[in-house]
Amino acid sequence: MNWVNLPSEQAKRVDEIYTLAENLKNQTGASKLSVMGIGGSKHTVEHMLSINGLNIKGDKIEFYSDVDSISFARFLHKLGNDVLSSNYLIASKSGSTFETKDGFLRIQKMLEDAYMAKGQSAEEAKKSAAKHFIAVTDKNAEKSELRRTSNEQGWLGDLFIHDDVGGRFSAFDDHALFTLAYAGMKKEDMISMLNAAQEISTESLTADLDINDALKEGIFWADAKLNGILTSVHQYMGSIFENTVYWHAQMQNESVKDTLKQVAKVPDAMHH
Repeated sequence: MNWVNLPSEQAKRVDEIYTLAENLKNQTGASKLSVMGIGGSKHTVEHMLSINGLNIKGDKIEFYSDVDSISFARFLHKLGNDVLSSNYLIASKSGSTFETKDGFLRIQKMLEDAYMAKGQSAEEAKKSAAKHFIAVTDKNAEKSELRRTSNEQGWLGDLFIHDDVGGRFSAFDDHALFTLAYAGMKKEDMISMLNAAQEISTESLTADLDINDALKEGIFWADAKLNGILTSVHQYMGSIFENTVYWHAQMQNESVKDTLKQVAKVPDAMHH
């Protein structure tokens, strides 16, 4: 439940996050950021970009969360088949999520090859490639393979997924805020957004139904469930919410375990 007060905690780190975003751009000269994560590490970021009117042309932020060769080829095509044109945000709580690790290792090898093609030695190329990465993971290196990789290879900065904030609840965690900063969100707008989010979060904890709309919705669905209404349809109108749909589906699939969508007992590894 740490996500309940996450916005107010994150407001304290805005300056640090913007500095890291600027430093990552400066140390490679790459203007584009590729977010490599799956589930909450991807859908929350897509949602936050969309509702804030950022990356509308897709010219600043790309995403990769697949393992098949066709999707990877299409991802590279969006980069102009030039891996040096992008920096890479690797988002994984444990650092061992298969899809994320697979994509990271492919890109790392391609970066090293690209730098060696420019005349660098293998050791120089490895150091140059490391400048393109920043990790968002558990701050404890004993828990996170990705944190150990970041520390050992000298990646930039310390971005982390907060304790007790599951991926699907992480819209205000470091991976989303860092991407918003990288995409050009004004710092004052981010602060206003976080303060407003904390205000709504606080209202959602009160028992006063004149204030707490979230509680009213919860009561409505609990009553519907008790009276045999088993399914619901959520349709978001407008392009601003295109990416919200995927996030909502993940929230529903992983938070409400007895909906019809879960009858087949589809394992988490198949959700993507």
